Order: sequence, then structure tokens, then C-alpha cells
Amino acid sequence: MTSVLVRPPPRLLALGAALALLGAPARADDCSDDEAEEAEQAIGVVIDQLKESPGGRGTWEKLDVAIRRYRRCDEYELGPLFSEAVCLQLADGWRDAPAMARSARRAPEVLGFVLAHLDNTCAPERLDKILGQLSRRCPRYGKGLCAALRKRAEAVLAEHPARQKPE
Repeated sequence: MTSVLVRPPPRLLALGAALALLGAPARADDCSDDEAEEAEQAIGVVIDQLKESPGGRGTWEKLDVAIRRYRRCDEYELGPLFSEAVCLQLADGWRDAPAMARSARRAPEVLGFVLAHLDNTCAPERLDKILGQLSRRCPRYGKGLCAALRKRAEAVLAEHPARQKPE
């Protein structure tokens, strides 16, 4: 049996970006203290795994579950943790690129969340690494995903405070 890989339509990726930029932010009161604690633990597992064994498999699935389950806790002081996990995943978790591409096709809101959390909390060196990974390791059926990530990473890097020249 031959499987056919389908490229995501550009509209789908544009929708994810629009959801990230135009969507209503989650309200902290939508997230209980218990959920915030669970979210912090779930995101911490992803971060620890990526730091301990960069490139290891299974981290995207864990991050995807954390995003889907706890994204409403984003403004519950968890935004920086989500951003760190996204930055590490994109810099070091490229063995999971196929899973990331599948998730972006199925759930544009997850892509929107990832794009929104690829921000200036990510060190310029990691952003450079992300851009390199996007050039070398993007799955052929994930070109739209990689184009959206590249555009966002380049924009963040261009405006990164660490790369700004003093006036």
C-alpha cells in the first residue's frame, strides 16, 4: 500500500498565523491554579528532555499535547515557559519535524501558538540555529510550515534586542 503525502494548503498556514496574531488572548481566569501547575510540569518535561538529549524523539508530541491542553494558561505566567519550549524544540528537536508538520496541518491553532511563542526570549544563537535547521531539515511535505517558521524567526532575529545597535 502506497501512502500519499499531501502538502498543506497555504491558506491553512495563513490561518494559523492569523490566529496567533489576531486571536483573542487566553484569559488567566480560564486556567485554574491546578491546571497552571500541571501545565508548568508538562512544559518542564519537554524542556528538560530537550536539554538532556537534544534531537531526541517524542518531544514534539509532548509539546503539542501541552499546547492543546494548556494554551488557555498562557497568560498565567506560563508564556515564557511555552516560549522556551518552542525555541528549544525548533532549535534541537528536528527529529520530530514530521510530527510537527502533521500537527500544523491538522491544527492551525497550534501552529499559530508556536509562531506567537517564537519570540525575542529565544537567544539570537538559537534563532540562527533554527534558521539553519529550517534550511537543512525541513520535511518536503512541510515546506509551508517551514516557510512560516522561517519568516517568523527572521523577523524576531531582525528585531532582537541583543542584535540592536546602540544609538
